[in-house]
Amino acid sequence: MILSASFIVVGAIAWRYWQIKDYPIGIAYGFNSPDNKFEAAAVTMYDKRFVGPDYTWTKFEVSDAATQKTLFSKKFKDRRGSLETDEIIDHIKWSEDSTQVDYVYRSEVICTVKTAELPQ
Repeated sequence: MILSASFIVVGAIAWRYWQIKDYPIGIAYGFNSPDNKFEAAAVTMYDKRFVGPDYTWTKFEVSDAATQKTLFSKKFKDRRGSLETDEIIDHIKWSEDSTQVDYVYRSEVICTVKTAELPQ
């Protein structure tokens, strides 16, 4: 009896591990500023936990294009638990003079970064 219960528990653990072994997964893209000094990137990740709810998060980053040093990073957590194409950032929009970058989601600016305020 105890042996068969142990097999069931071990089997359940192995099954769950098999379901989540390839996570997190995600989508990422980035664009250089018009003056090519900065790169803005958006990364949306979807993760399954061994125990607990699935969740997504998005991270916005601005880095120095020459050195790849991260100058700005902000992470937004979301517990929707899916990774659909309409849940990622619609686009990254640089101003023509490279002084500002906007992260746009469903036609709404959800994060703005001013390059003059970034550490050098």
